[in-house]
Amino acid sequence: MNDLVSKVFVEAPNKSDGKRRQNIHISYDLVGILPELNTPIHEEMA
Repeated sequence: MNDLVSKVFVEAPNKSDGKRRQNIHISYDLVGILPELNTPIHEEMA
């Protein structure tokens, strides 16, 4: 998997709605950044 990823972009966290959200964009070799999937990933962080 590491051979396919060229860059990872992490945006500053957004806390405007009371929850901490942070966008991450992954740039792949030969493809670039893929469009959003519109399916949020919900994970509880300890």
